[in-house]
Amino acid sequence: MFPPGHLNVTPPPPGDPAPGEKYRLCARLGGGGQADVFLALASSAPGINKLVVIKRLRPEMLAQPELVAMFLDEARLAARLNHPNVVQTYEVGGADTRFIAMEYLEGQPLSRIRQSPAAASLGDRAWVRVVADALSGLHYAHELCDFDGTPLGVVHRDVSPHNLFVTYDGQVKLVDFGVAKASLNSVRTQAGAIKGKASYMAPEQVLGRADRRADVFAMGVVLWEALAGRKLFTGEMIRVLHKVLYEPVPHLSSVRPGVDPRLDAIVARAVEKDPAARYQTAHEMRDALEAYLAETGSPPRPEDVGRWLQSAFAGEREQTRRHVQAAIEGASHPPASAPSSLLPASITYPPPSHEGRASTSGSQLGVHVHRSTLGLRRPGPRPPRTLPAAFTLGLAAVGVALALARRPPPPAPAAPPAPAAPPPPSTPVGALTTPAPPAASLEVHSAPPGAAVSWGGKPLGTTPLKLELPPGSYSLRFSKEGYGDETLVIDLPAPGAFISRSASLRPTAAAPTSAAPGRPPRTTPRPGRTP
Repeated sequence: MFPPGHLNVTPPPPGDPAPGEKYRLCARLGGGGQADVFLALASSAPGINKLVVIKRLRPEMLAQPELVAMFLDEARLAARLNHPNVVQTYEVGGADTRFIAMEYLEGQPLSRIRQSPAAASLGDRAWVRVVADALSGLHYAHELCDFDGTPLGVVHRDVSPHNLFVTYDGQVKLVDFGVAKASLNSVRTQAGAIKGKASYMAPEQVLGRADRRADVFAMGVVLWEALAGRKLFTGEMIRVLHKVLYEPVPHLSSVRPGVDPRLDAIVARAVEKDPAARYQTAHEMRDALEAYLAETGSPPRPEDVGRWLQSAFAGEREQTRRHVQAAIEGASHPPASAPSSLLPASITYPPPSHEGRASTSGSQLGVHVHRSTLGLRRPGPRPPRTLPAAFTLGLAAVGVALALARRPPPPAPAAPPAPAAPPPPSTPVGALTTPAPPAASLEVHSAPPGAAVSWGGKPLGTTPLKLELPPGSYSLRFSKEGYGDETLVIDLPAPGAFISRSASLRPTAAAPTSAAPGRPPRTTPRPGRTP
């Protein structure tokens, strides 16, 4: 839920069927190249309805096995998660229509709470309560096992204030497992690619070696920022990566001299650069926070946090409830002249918030819908496909990561024109409009160099090549005379992301042997030798 003037109305498209008879779509919340997201009514019996969020793979994507596999990986993990502090997935279904039915929440993401003018009145102990509860959900995910008891090795990889949601009754929910690593995934993260938001990454995650302790580091950064009232790692992405890799993390007490020394010590251990010196599990960090709360008085309860939230966001909550009711009435009584799925609706859509992987947040009616969780993309030039959850920071190798962290990036050429459809129409409510997203950086190489790079049949240049492109996924073709063509599918899931990729071209025939410079090829044998 967001302030008045940030609203954008988008009904479901005409003739767009709901994923099964159980769900009636109320409103289209948004979508990207891969999936659309809807507010829906789930009916289990006549007169018994429940509000849910439906994320549905677009019909044209069903013919692309890799996209379906990625979608199902996200759904497969989401369906396994069942904890009070993790967003709940109700159903995954559809053979012809792939969809995920998710929990409808009412509240605010931690990023919005921190930005509230009333945030300073929440108090240190309430922030500790929120983070401790989030750690409970995170530890549950880390400990998740397969049906035979085999650990799944889940690592969230994108813990940040945008992915921590607090409901109006004070419940804390961990959301967005879109870039999570787990052994049950069928699509593997490519070597040299890292995922997450730069300003919440542990050093080992920047170098591509993330385990559960990287999530603990990120949660430590979240708590540091909540208590300090400002960002920890700031600046351009390259500068942020340099700070994460090489600069010491300032103690909380250096920016808040009056902070409790016990709390200062807990935060300092959580953000240790060396994983071995850090809390080894989310449960261990949570125990330290719970002990601090017990030592400093009666621990705050979730309902105490909820009451504060209700007071701080009372106006937004009431406005969103009105929009929810309008959407429900539209779903129950669609206009006679319109298809049953073409329903009036009001959707909350704030401007984007960019954080390295720069998750873009959106709001669902009566519930903040995290757009990276749901695979949403800001309307704009649309590449052939987009990956949900978005954001991947790509570094080809550790050496490249270190080099980039030590020097500013070279200037990039202007982005080439992209063959894209115009953005879908929408009806704005209020004066604000949605800006186009910032670009992401892509650097491509080839072996051998000098290969022509094209996308959608349009030339982009020759390798080595640097591009600034809108977030999305790109199928790039590499061509060079005497070599077979090579195609790479490269994901740029967020503004500010940087990815470096290389294509290896195979010769189609034996390459001719070139003579040494300045010396003609030998045509006769040397004197005194038998040819």
